Amino acid sequence: MYEYNAVAVPKNVAIYARVSTEHEAQLSALENQLDWYKPLLEQHPEWTFVRSYVEM
Repeated sequence: MYEYNAVAVPKNVAIYARVSTEHEAQLSALENQLDWYKPLLEQHPEWTFVRSYVEM
């Protein structure tokens, strides 16, 4: 059996979120997309959050 030792590699990361309209429901979807990334970034302390890209 092989033993796997993962090494955390430092990375600069950016967030990309997009909605197709400025309708209120779509803006909520945009907020949900951005919120989805928060726990992911917290799980990876070796990542440095650089910026977010938001497209509407």
